[in-house]
Amino acid sequence: MKAKQIMGAVIAVLCMITGTMHAKKRLTRKQRNAAAQERAELAKQEQQLAALPKNISVPSYPHEHLEIVDQIKTVIFGPEETDIITQSSINRPGIDGSVRSEEDIILERLMVQDAKKYKMMPDDDAIDKHLKAVQRENNLTMEQMHQIFEQAGYTYEEGRKQFGDMTAVQQVVGFKVQSNAVMVPEKEIQKYYDEHPVYLLARYQLERAFVPYSKMSNKEKLKERLLLLNEKPRAVREIEWGEPFWINKDDLAQEMRFIHEMQPGDISKPIARERGYDLFKLLKKEEKRIMPLEDRRLEIINTLREPRYMGMLDNYKKELMNDASIVHY
Repeated sequence: MKAKQIMGAVIAVLCMITGTMHAKKRLTRKQRNAAAQERAELAKQEQQLAALPKNISVPSYPHEHLEIVDQIKTVIFGPEETDIITQSSINRPGIDGSVRSEEDIILERLMVQDAKKYKMMPDDDAIDKHLKAVQRENNLTMEQMHQIFEQAGYTYEEGRKQFGDMTAVQQVVGFKVQSNAVMVPEKEIQKYYDEHPVYLLARYQLERAFVPYSKMSNKEKLKERLLLLNEKPRAVREIEWGEPFWINKDDLAQEMRFIHEMQPGDISKPIARERGYDLFKLLKKEEKRIMPLEDRRLEIINTLREPRYMGMLDNYKKELMNDASIVHY
């Protein structure tokens, strides 16, 4: 009799809680049917309780010895199914170790439901193929994969499911949001380019040659011959020019600033070093200029796409929340 009274009280409390919950939106027919099935199940449990023997004795415990192990925080009546979010699932980090809020989990569950709606859930073969790729890329054994999931607080099967949900979320977001945010009108690209110019620094393409001092002639005579190179390029036959290289104007040392005044084809005056003379030949000269649009196109598209993507993602999240009935406890 005492057991019946206890169970009856529990059922009464459950009914009272169920009756005082407030949803964000009126339940759909499918959700009302689900609620009716729950009520029928409670009635069935009452009948089973009434059939219990009357002489069962149930030990009683002081309230201070009772501890709540877990509790329901949210019930999502989504378009595809009903999801329950418990306190333990909120406390549990994601498989990637990230801390997730209750809202994060609600949105994830709604996105998974949306993926189911559009038949985007990966099957077991796809999940296994993905996990094997992860193993291969990171040189992991299956045992190590199990250990990684366990360290994250998941069994291997729970990890597989979480992997599948993450893949489904990525696919449905790509379908509903990213594909629409990819296109940036040419008019917007040109406008951004005109309003945010990027300047390229002046730069020079040079060749360098080193002419060692000769035992056959003194330094001054060698210098005089080198000074004639602009007028007589073959004044010194033994010159070997190195590979061409580019250098920005701002990167030139103080002693090299004379290059600013040179024109393509010019050879610099010889610069005395410990063992010989340095020479520089100017091949090309590019003044400070605006970077061409084609060189910036991808950067501009990505810059303009980001706010478009975030705006569409926010709208998608609002749409999911509005289309579901969510009950908070």
